[in-house]
Amino acid sequence: MKFYTILSVVLFGLLSNVLSQVAFTTHIITIQAGGASGVTAADVDGDGDMDVLSADYYDDTITWYENDGSQNFTAHTVADAINGAAVARAADVDGDGDMDVLSVANEGNQIAWHENDGNENFTTHDLVTNYNCAVSVEAVDLDQDGDIDVLTAACIDNRLFWLENDG
Repeated sequence: MKFYTILSVVLFGLLSNVLSQVAFTTHIITIQAGGASGVTAADVDGDGDMDVLSADYYDDTITWYENDGSQNFTAHTVADAINGAAVARAADVDGDGDMDVLSVANEGNQIAWHENDGNENFTTHDLVTNYNCAVSVEAVDLDQDGDIDVLTAACIDNRLFWLENDG
């Protein structure tokens, strides 16, 4: 009886390990992301597939990689003057039905909103330019008034703060 108990425990353990293993395959989106420091997925062009946004620290760019639906990606520049681009997030900030982009520039102390005109052409609006070491940004309706606010952090200023969308 003891033998069968031990055998059952061993087999259960082996079976659990085999069933819980997950395998991943690497697929390269680009090899030209200059100091890629942040990445996220969102349907930027509204075509039903997931595109990719990248913050490229050394290139000072925010790049949108358009997915053709077969996981082939084409690079498009959202903004190219983001000094020390660290993070990019997608959200419909202005409520017009298309995906805008929020970004953080670590070196430039900049938090920006890149407004999508509906045709994936972006206009940059600086939201904050005076916080040292801005490192994070999230889009959330923090005050629950129906629009997207901006939640962010600045490491040298030791601040967590939010920007209320009054629009």
